[in-house]
Formats: sequence, C-alpha cells, structure tokens
Amino acid sequence: MDKPNFSHNVATSAIRWAPVLLEPIPGSEERIVIAIAAVNEGEARCSQTIDPAIARAVFRDDRKYVADLIDIVTESLSAHLVHNKSLGQWPPPVEGVSLGSEQESRYSDIDELVRRAGSMSTVFHGEYFKPQSKDPKPIRWTDEVTSILVSRNERLRDHLDVRVHLGQYDSPAQFTFLDAFFAANLVTFSKSNLKRRVEQARAGLWNLSLLKDGPMLFRPERRELLAGIEFSDQTASANVREAIDEISDEASRRDVLVTELPSPEAVAEHILQYSSAQA
Repeated sequence: MDKPNFSHNVATSAIRWAPVLLEPIPGSEERIVIAIAAVNEGEARCSQTIDPAIARAVFRDDRKYVADLIDIVTESLSAHLVHNKSLGQWPPPVEGVSLGSEQESRYSDIDELVRRAGSMSTVFHGEYFKPQSKDPKPIRWTDEVTSILVSRNERLRDHLDVRVHLGQYDSPAQFTFLDAFFAANLVTFSKSNLKRRVEQARAGLWNLSLLKDGPMLFRPERRELLAGIEFSDQTASANVREAIDEISDEASRRDVLVTELPSPEAVAEHILQYSSAQA
C-alpha cells in the first residue's frame, strides 16, 4: 500500500505520525494497523483505526479481547505522547504491538491527518467503506474565539495560540491564551470522540501546571482550563458530565481552575474579562 501523501493541503505545521501495528499470530509476518499516533509541537493524538462494527464481524468471539487490547495500547501511547511529545522510546504495554515507520507530513489539522492516515492505512477503518460527506466542516471553537477576540482588540492576537519552552522539555507547551496574569487552554467536550477530548484536556492541564514553577519572567496567577460544552451535550450525556468531573478533580490537584462555557462567544467574553492586555 502506498504511503499517504498530504502535500497538496495547505500546511501550517510539521506533524510526526506512525501506524500502531498488531501481530495477531505470534511469529507470523502479518500485521494489522490498530491505531494512528501523531504529534506536533503542541498537540498529540492516538486514535483507533478499526471500526467497531467491522471488528465484531472480523474477530467475532475474540472481539472483546481485541477491543480491550486496543484500549490498553492507545491509552499507554496517548500518555507517552502527552508527556514526551515524541513517538520514540515508547514501551508497548503488551506483546506483539509495535510502531510502524515514523513519517512526517505538513498539515493544517492534526485530527484530519489522523483520520486520513487511518483510512489509507487499513481496510478495517470505517471511513474506508463510508461515502465522504459533502457537508462543510464545522467551524472549530478555537477559530471562532480567535476571530471574536481579535475583532474586539487587535493586541490580543499576540496572546493567542502561544507556544513557550518550559523546563527541560524539548517541545514547547501550547496555550490557547497566555499573558502575564492569565493562562488558558480551551478544550471542547462532546458525546462524539469523548475519549480524545479527555486526552486533550489532560494535555492542556499538564501545560498549565508547568507554568506554576516554570522558568519564566512572569507566572500567570490564574491558570484555567476552559471546558466548552454545547447546551445539548450538557443536558443529554452523562458521559460528558462524568468526563468533566474527572478532569476537574485532576485540575484541582494541579492548582488549575476549570470553567464550563456554553459557546465560543462565552469563551471569548471570559478571556476578555481576565486578560491584562485588555486593560
């Protein structure tokens, strides 16, 4: 199978990525791509590639064992990527699992790269069998928040999507907003892709916690994870509520606040309230 080629897309950052391979029969040369791992300067992803419906048909009586194994592997690799910002030196938690060849692509959206890499790496990927939607891609909350803030105060542009090297880490920490007083990372929670949202929230918490004792001329007094939750998900999903509570508990141990906000407009107003650049 040819390697995916994404060079025709508009690039904003270099993303390192690799397939996660499972050897279903010990000692055989067969390999199945069970996930795609990707990392750039400020984000990390490890997403399963096998469609659950296809897994039920292919693995039958062993489907729960395979599903549990994939969860263990993706959770382990996700934690490694969040803390190390690198694909290298990951110790697989189970036998028969390894990383494939590491590759680099320039792409504007790490989630879209992971989706496309997965769909082009294995026939077990659900997207391989589904017609591509022609609906326009929804506007991301971060893009809308940025648009609102810059329209209100052009000076805020320098404080948005900030990357800072902290401590001994080679890769910079990323912040949705950062100034001398206020630091924030925005993560949107929804019923879809909830596991990945929790991973993003943990990465955001980690970066915010580094600011407390980081080697900086200033240490923002207010460090906050902004949890974007659309109204429908606030009322309709117990899983979303449970995820927020879990993240809030972890944030309290890291001396980071968590604020739930219902829309990009509310996020922008909240940032304006605490921004020293607005003064």
